[in-house]
Amino acid sequence: MTWHLGPELLDRYSDGDLDLARQSAVETHLLACADCRQLTSAKAPQDLLTDIWQGVQIATARPRMPWPLRLLRKLGLAETDAVILSASSSLYRPWLLSLVGAFVIGVGGTMMPATEQRSLYLLFAPLLPAITVAAAYDATDPIRELAAATPFSKLRIALLRTATVVAIALPVVLLAGLALPFVGADAFAWLLPSLTLTLLALTLLTWWTASVTAWVVAVLWLTVVGILRSAQQLSAVDTPFAQLAFAVAALLALAALAIRLTTHHAPGGYA
Repeated sequence: MTWHLGPELLDRYSDGDLDLARQSAVETHLLACADCRQLTSAKAPQDLLTDIWQGVQIATARPRMPWPLRLLRKLGLAETDAVILSASSSLYRPWLLSLVGAFVIGVGGTMMPATEQRSLYLLFAPLLPAITVAAAYDATDPIRELAAATPFSKLRIALLRTATVVAIALPVVLLAGLALPFVGADAFAWLLPSLTLTLLALTLLTWWTASVTAWVVAVLWLTVVGILRSAQQLSAVDTPFAQLAFAVAALLALAALAIRLTTHHAPGGYA
């Protein structure tokens, strides 16, 4: 090592005053520097650290991972990432939401008149992945306390959980759409709106809690679908112009998210 963390930088890091880039640099340095880790640990409340690590020892007796994670490990997922996902108890909620959403689309659609079936699918399909992303950031998830006691990148945890829940939600809803006779081409038309809402949810999570974000995104999309339905223009979502508009909106949301991540804190209060 040719440099070490000074007292001022360590104080700013422990107080959460660093931006994401500097925070990641400090955490990367701590992984390789035992001297700086010792200085950092001295600043943490020892009683809190003792309680956290006792909980870690109890909870990490190397239990057998669920089969999806074992499969991902064989496909190249790092063991550290697999452990993070395995410890993230709140990821069960997105999985449950995906299944319930697909069930509502399927059963609800068959029980509704043909004119209402399109509205149902257009409402749920783009919204469900965004809601599952918000559900992955429950403040009661114990993984937050574990992450706070380690130099593991909070941004990496946030993006890893996001990729996981989107990978759960998208295939479930897509398969539900392909299996339903009343959907047809709409099984694909919602993908760009879904991407836009998901990126919007991630951006809003840098400001608001998961519950507030979920409500805002849901009300926004409900309003859009309601306006299209009242004007009898639900098919407008399928048009090239509308798809291009969603693509532009997704890029704008991605740019806003990138700005937030480089100038502020990671989603869901991880910083």
